Amino acid sequence: MKKLSIHLETDKLLDTVISKLPEKIADYACNGIGFFENLKENNRLSYAICLDTKINKYRHFIIFDSKFRRLPRKKKLFVIAHEIAHAYLKHGEEKGKSKMKREKEANDFANKYGFFDSK
Repeated sequence: MKKLSIHLETDKLLDTVISKLPEKIADYACNGIGFFENLKENNRLSYAICLDTKINKYRHFIIFDSKFRRLPRKKKLFVIAHEIAHAYLKHGEEKGKSKMKREKEANDFANKYGFFDSK
């Protein structure tokens, strides 16, 4: 798993989420996603974003905004699982699904593995 500029707490949270995923999905997260934490606040991001790329071996990058650090632990775990879902389900490559449907699928994925949005 490529963790670029990741805070120690976020690193532990990533490990927690990935350890609860089925082996196939965990392997995809570890080998197909690069993780990056942006320490600058970006008003265009909510807490994190999954980008569809083809840089090196990573098909996706998940970037956590600085606002992510201020979230409660349970919400952070949910956000990580939710963003992994976008990558694994290849939402960046789908043209026909609405944003609302993709968000629901990512939420359902996170919920399926025990991560819930604590608003």
